Amino acid sequence: WYPRLRNGMTYDDAWTYTVDGIAAFSARGLLDHQPRLIGEFGSPDRQTPEDEPSTLYPTLYHMGAWAAIFSGQAGTVMDWDDGKEFGELRWRAQSGAFDREHYPVDNAGQVRAMRTILAPLDPERLRPLPPGAQPRLEGPDGGRTFALATSAGSFELHGWVLCPARRGTITISGLTPGRYRLTFDDPWLGRAIASAGGEREVGADGALAISLDAALALMRPEQQFPRLGRLDRGKDAVFHLVAVAR
Repeated sequence: WYPRLRNGMTYDDAWTYTVDGIAAFSARGLLDHQPRLIGEFGSPDRQTPEDEPSTLYPTLYHMGAWAAIFSGQAGTVMDWDDGKEFGELRWRAQSGAFDREHYPVDNAGQVRAMRTILAPLDPERLRPLPPGAQPRLEGPDGGRTFALATSAGSFELHGWVLCPARRGTITISGLTPGRYRLTFDDPWLGRAIASAGGEREVGADGALAISLDAALALMRPEQQFPRLGRLDRGKDAVFHLVAVAR
C-alpha cells in the first residue's frame, strides 16, 4: 500500500489517511481468524542515491508500523526498499550518500524503538480492542486511538494514539472500579515518559479521562519537520493502563 501526498493534503492529513487505511485492512472480514500483514508499504522515494529522500519518511513508516501493531496485525508494515540497492539497512553504517548526514531516514531505528516498548508485553494474552467494545476508547478530537487488551486474567490495556493537535484527552469507559497504573512511552525513542503517568482511581461509573498534553509536550523535537529531521514527533504516544492489585 502506497499512501502519498495528494493535492491540498497536509502532512497531518497524510498521517491520518495512512492510519485509517491500515486500520481498515485490519478490520476486513475477508481475513477473519487469520494473521494479516501489509507486506509492501511506502511512498515513491528515490531512483538514484543522489535523489533527495521523500519528505514523508520516516514519519510515514512510523505511523504505519504503530497502527499495524495496535490494530491487531501480525507485524509492522514492511518498507518497500529496505535492504535493496537504495535501502537504508545495508548502507546506513557507511560513509557517503546513505550516511546519516545525507540520508536522514532511519526506519530501522523506529523498529528498534518499537521492540523496546513491546518486549515486556505478552502477545498471547492480548487481543485487539474492536471499536465499540468494552472497555471503550473515545478521542482525542481529530485523532485515532487503538488498543490491545487482556481477554482474561488481570486487566491490562496497551494503546497507541495519534493526536495531530498535540493536545487532547482519551476517555476510557467500561472499566471495573478500582485503582490503575497509567504509564506513557515515547514511540520514537522507545523510552518511558516517567513524569506523565501515575496511579488513577476509577469510580463506580467505570470511566477514566487521560490527558495527553504532558506526554506529547515532552516529545516535541528540537529539529523542525520536514526539512531537517523529517521526524513529526510529539503527535503520537503509547500508553499502558494496568489494574493495581489491592
